[in-house]
Amino acid sequence: MLAEKNVPVILGPTQSMPNGPAAEYDEAYSNPEKLCAAGVKIAFATFNSSDSRTLPYEVAMAVPYGLPEEAALESAMKNGAEMLGFGDRLGIIERGKLANLIVTDGDPSKIQTQVSDLFILARDVSTDNQRKSLYEKYRARPKERVIS
Repeated sequence: MLAEKNVPVILGPTQSMPNGPAAEYDEAYSNPEKLCAAGVKIAFATFNSSDSRTLPYEVAMAVPYGLPEEAALESAMKNGAEMLGFGDRLGIIERGKLANLIVTDGDPSKIQTQVSDLFILARDVSTDNQRKSLYEKYRARPKERVIS
């Protein structure tokens, strides 16, 4: 019915508890694939600004439960922009659209992937931050020596 009426769905976090005692344990992980297979346009949201950094992982959790990787990428970028009325300016790399890009050393949905470059409105933005500087500081500390 949602697909017939062209009603898009913004899904909440996949990394959450089931919605009640009668809910399936994998409901949050498997619903994205079910909706996608039915022809419903989906996007993901964390609904919490402090959790926005986890959005790629929320999307990634639906892939092992059947959501095709291409659909996962579209749901994370293109679909959300279109649903919110910004599809003419955001969502995909295309001439005339805002150039907000990340360059990574791997799949952005994998937690071990590092962001090497960040561009906002086509301007190179520093990725340095306090966590990164503290990591480098303590990574470079001298090794403990054992005196015998």
